[in-house]
Amino acid sequence: MLTELEALKSVICAAQARSAAQLASSQRACQRAAGVPAKHCGRGVAAQVALARGESPHHGGKLLGAAEALLTEMPHTLTALAHGSLNEWRAMLLIRESACLTRTDRALLDQQISSDHRYAASGTDAWSPAPAPSRNAWTPPPLSAAPAAPRPNAP
Repeated sequence: MLTELEALKSVICAAQARSAAQLASSQRACQRAAGVPAKHCGRGVAAQVALARGESPHHGGKLLGAAEALLTEMPHTLTALAHGSLNEWRAMLLIRESACLTRTDRALLDQQISSDHRYAASGTDAWSPAPAPSRNAWTPPPLSAAPAAPRPNAP
């Protein structure tokens, strides 16, 4: 029963993604028709998505961005989500980890991942690279054989 419910959640997530992308498209069209400058069209849509899903505006922006990526750049991932064979978290990982790719490379990755059934049976850790070291992490200087030269102002 849990497996079936998890698959149903994925199907619902795919429907939410489609709905969010359609909302964004219709809102932008209405804003353009109302004379809103192009660079301002789409403002507020992420907040509407967030409100509808009971999320923060920040997370609403992530969900809307993911929805648009799924519909425009990652159709195979959207199909897997809609069929219940991929959950929302893994779809978000694919979207996040492929964001740095060109549209062509992202489409290729989308197609390859969807046809590789090893990912369906793997744990979530296989979907994300190892964490990057912190940019603020302190790294000790390398040890040298010679002692450091005394500082000129040292007593």
